Amino acid sequence: MFLNLGGDYPDPDRFQIVVWDIGALEPIESGATVCTSGRITLYKGVGQIELTDPSKIEIYR
Repeated sequence: MFLNLGGDYPDPDRFQIVVWDIGALEPIESGATVCTSGRITLYKGVGQIELTDPSKIEIYR
C-alpha cells in the first residue's frame, strides 16, 4: 500500500509511506494527520519511508 502525502502519484513533490505485506488497512480520510518513523530513502527522486508493520502508523483525525 502506498500512502502519498502532499500530492498524488505521480507528483514528484509528494512524500510516500510504503507499507509492505499487510492485510486491509482502514481508509484514511483526506486532511488526517499521519505519524510514523523510519529510515527516509529516495526512490526515483521521491522521499519515502518503507514499513512492514502497519501498527507503526498513527492516524489522528
